Amino acid sequence: KVVALRSRLAPGTDEEADGWKTLAGVQRRQGKPEKAATSLRRAITALEHQLAYLGGVQEVQAAFASRESGPYRLLMDLLVDLDKTMEAYDVLERSRARVLLRMLAERDLVMDRDIPPELDRQRRLLRGEREKILRKMASFQPDTEEKELKALRQKLDELRRRRTALTSQIRESAPRLANLHSPRPLGFSQVAASLDPGTLFLAYAVLEDRTILFAIEGAPPGGDPRLEGHVLPVGEEELGRRVKAFRRWIQASDSTSDSRNTIAALAAMLEEDQTTGSRRSELARRLYSLLLSPVEEAMARANRVVISPDGPLHLLPFAALERRPQGKPSDGQPKGSQYLVEWKPLHTVLSGTLYARLLQRRATGGSATGGLDFVGFGDPAYPDEECPDSERFSDTIVQNAVQRGRCFYRLPWSGYELRQIASLYPGRSKLFLGSDATERAVKDLNQPARIVHFASHAWMDSRSPLSSALVLSIPAKPIDEGDNGLLSSAEIFEQVRMKVDLVVLSGCETALGKDFGGEGLLGLTRAFHYAGARSVLSSLWNVSDRSTAQLMIAFYRHLQRGLPKDEALRAAQRELIATARTAENTNGPPAPGDYSAPYHWAGFVLAGDWR
Repeated sequence: KVVALRSRLAPGTDEEADGWKTLAGVQRRQGKPEKAATSLRRAITALEHQLAYLGGVQEVQAAFASRESGPYRLLMDLLVDLDKTMEAYDVLERSRARVLLRMLAERDLVMDRDIPPELDRQRRLLRGEREKILRKMASFQPDTEEKELKALRQKLDELRRRRTALTSQIRESAPRLANLHSPRPLGFSQVAASLDPGTLFLAYAVLEDRTILFAIEGAPPGGDPRLEGHVLPVGEEELGRRVKAFRRWIQASDSTSDSRNTIAALAAMLEEDQTTGSRRSELARRLYSLLLSPVEEAMARANRVVISPDGPLHLLPFAALERRPQGKPSDGQPKGSQYLVEWKPLHTVLSGTLYARLLQRRATGGSATGGLDFVGFGDPAYPDEECPDSERFSDTIVQNAVQRGRCFYRLPWSGYELRQIASLYPGRSKLFLGSDATERAVKDLNQPARIVHFASHAWMDSRSPLSSALVLSIPAKPIDEGDNGLLSSAEIFEQVRMKVDLVVLSGCETALGKDFGGEGLLGLTRAFHYAGARSVLSSLWNVSDRSTAQLMIAFYRHLQRGLPKDEALRAAQRELIATARTAENTNGPPAPGDYSAPYHWAGFVLAGDWR
């Protein structure tokens, strides 16, 4: 029946993909994994034809959002069992390069700076023609004449040829936009070749009942690159539960009375010991053993580790995982335990393909030259009240944010943070503080800068990730259309262009976004990568502005010493780990306090290029 149905389906449609996927399920149950793998490859090919046209009607978007990743994951699962590790990794890369396509189609963003108007018009016309044909085919009854179906299939084939030719033109005129709409994923050999010497690349694929870990080491002098594949005995639901518990214990580890109450409540709920450090360390060691012990030998050989997470692992602070090394125990931890970041510098990336492209920006003038070293936006101007009524704001988006519980209160230490950092770059820095820290100032920033730093609140919109925003100075009345103080991910994609080495998002939850299955998170980090940043430093949870100021000042001090970004972050985190408790000065600059708990330093992650 599947074969008979397939013969009537147009090539490259989602119906064809469903047919191949169904056939693969039958073949797998019959004990024919090789044939099942072949059918899944064909299903993926059909899906990728669809992905090139995704957009417009909501039904098409919803269909792909619900089932696009399924064949990729099924094929990875089969290939690992067939001991085809390299092909399994290549499938993983194919599944991870398309989230921006889906979201750009959802919001129908127009990248008029990156594509000539005529090519953009042709692209939209082709998409509209194809959707008309697909809607007509969907309305056909089972007894429709084969001649009518054949005519429509021929039209689809012709549209596909025209689309291929148009894509070539777009690649020549606007390579970044073409990479978003029809990305070319890299395979194992290409990803391995892109790695800097001493870099270990770890990519996770979290499946329903197990997790696959791929470890890639670049080729040593005179040797070949290495690829390891490991099956970890934990699926998505269980891994999500463990990561959530670990994060809750970390965020309950601050020394405030509210945090101590949280610890007691959490411990009572879980019927566990209230000793935060010991429970957190136990969870940290278990997660390390589960997720990293299979590649510990490769990690020992590496100078640095880049992690491509998946599913719940996007929320995991890998830096706070603990291992038991040989030798002297680390400060502030149980005997014989060491935080992972004390052993190796860490950074993250969405996929190997994205990582290679970010590294290419080094060699193609991706760094700013002849401009400023540091530009900072911070201590934005907000209403006097911490939680004013939404009616006080004239902008409907700001009203909506306030109605959903957001309180935009002043961050006094953010100004101190920026002034201290700027002092490290005398004559080579520029600050936008208070009412000058506006959305318009960011969009109009046309002077080259090596680092752009935001010390402000952030608003994460889980329902619409392209609405997630940095909260800059909020005017009582918007000065012009769109300048409401919320610099959204969508606006960054559309209007912000910067050629910078590093963007720092020194606010709460700036590393978060909406998780699109194996595609990863879409939020501020990816938006700034597209805008031109080779690296983005952002946070996984609500951070303290006092300890964050300490961490950031130390980070920049180490950058000034000449350390690469991953090593500078590691050195700053180790400084906080080693802090001792002292009385806090509430009237002046933050005095050194006890910031050794992971809550204060483990939430910041570096995404992109480490150098």
